[in-house]
Amino acid sequence: MENEKSPGEVIGMLISFAGLIMMLIGAIKHNITIGGTGTAVALLGRVVGSIFK
Repeated sequence: MENEKSPGEVIGMLISFAGLIMMLIGAIKHNITIGGTGTAVALLGRVVGSIFK
């Protein structure tokens, strides 16, 4: 069984991870702008990952 991920999927996962980190930073600093941007970035990463599947 091959468990290789395509470059697009890897990029999508990295973008999602960056978005999650931004959400955590927003939660810690109680800054809704950073948290909201992080949520959008995480969703964008999921979309990119699913497009390049």
